[in-house]
Amino acid sequence: MFTAAGTGVTTKAWDYTRFVYDTQAWVPKNIAFVNEKAFQALSEPVKKALLEQAAIAEKRGWEMSEAENVNGPKQLVQNGMTLAPITPQFATELKKIGDQMLDDWVKKAGPEGKKITDAYYSKLKGN
Repeated sequence: MFTAAGTGVTTKAWDYTRFVYDTQAWVPKNIAFVNEKAFQALSEPVKKALLEQAAIAEKRGWEMSEAENVNGPKQLVQNGMTLAPITPQFATELKKIGDQMLDDWVKKAGPEGKKITDAYYSKLKGN
């Protein structure tokens, strides 16, 4: 099973395995999209209200993601699983695979895909 700890809790992973390895490869995130044309058709007060609420939801979403990333593994351990770190070699291999998957996707998605990933990584770095 390769998933976020939260899914391990939801599916009661302790019923069918005893070990969990914290790869930090599946950190929960959710994204909402809006159609640009539909957004631009809104009145200015509605756009402003929507963006204000989106900022509140974004902050809450990041907080919930961080909490899930901390609490999920704790719940797995509380239910009898053994939590262990992955080896540096395995971490390197996972990063290599992830980088390749991202590169493949950006090539297929084109300039818009690159714009999306650049904005995402910029946001992560706090820019």
